[in-house]
Formats: sequence, C-alpha cells, structure tokens
Amino acid sequence: MSVPAGFLETERIYFRQFQDTDAQDFWAVRLRDSNLFIGWFHPRPDKISEGETEPGYRFQWNVRGCGLATEGSKVLLDQAFNEWGYQKVCARTMAINPAWRRVMEKAGLRFEPEFHDEMDVAHGWIEESERRAAKYSITRAGYCAARRGTAEKLNFPAKKRRTEG
Repeated sequence: MSVPAGFLETERIYFRQFQDTDAQDFWAVRLRDSNLFIGWFHPRPDKISEGETEPGYRFQWNVRGCGLATEGSKVLLDQAFNEWGYQKVCARTMAINPAWRRVMEKAGLRFEPEFHDEMDVAHGWIEESERRAAKYSITRAGYCAARRGTAEKLNFPAKKRRTEG
C-alpha cells in the first residue's frame, strides 16, 4: 500500500498528525499492510520539565507486544531532535509498567531515578503510597552520539518522510 504524503513511516506502520477534526497534537497510527487504525502517538511538551518533550502512545490490545511502539518512538525521537529542535526527550511511567519501560529502553532513552508521582494518573487505581514512577530520557547530544556510534545496537530506523511532489 502506498503511504500518503505528509506521513511519518517505518517498515510496518505509518502515522500523521491528527487533523482539525481529530484530537489536538495526536498522531494517528495505521498498519501499512491493511490501513487499519491501531492507535495514536502523542508527542507533547513535557508538563514537568520545561524545554523537554514527552512522547506517549496508546495502541489496541491486539497489536501490543509487536514492537510497534518502539518503532514509532524511534521516529519521534528523530523528529524531536532534528525537526522540532528539542534538546531533551523524556518519558515517564508507573514503575510497575514493565512494557512501557522496555519501549523506552529499546528506543534509546536511559533510566533516571524513580520518583513518587504526585499526580493520580491512574485515577484511583493505585494507592497513594504505591505511586512510584520511572523517568527515562535522552539528550540531543546522547542521541547524536548513539546515531553515530551505536546505531546498529539501538536499531534506529532510517529516516523516512514522504513529501508531496
């Protein structure tokens, strides 16, 4: 299937920023082989650390565990540093969420100390005393060094972007 102009892509998925009729700052994610909508990415300015961006995502259950979040996160890292001008990308999750922690690690972000999350992001599902959270991050310099020296190890995708013309 041909990928429409203006979309970011990997070998298995493509995504674009939602349109005016969609939610603001969200990027729709579709499988390339079937055009099936499977979820979204939400790269946004970080709410805690000014000058950083935080990628987020949500995928349908049937496509989780296939590496798609890692693929897309790597492309968003490239966008954050090379197109949007951020100096640092960070991501946070509850410490008890090993899947998202692994996505961050595989995308190249590095673990920072755990902290107690004051915000009730789980909407009462987790007791106040259990709100341990983990932060991962990578700086522009760290990203560039990884791209130069260990791109194979981190398995960064080649930069792809469809443009009109």
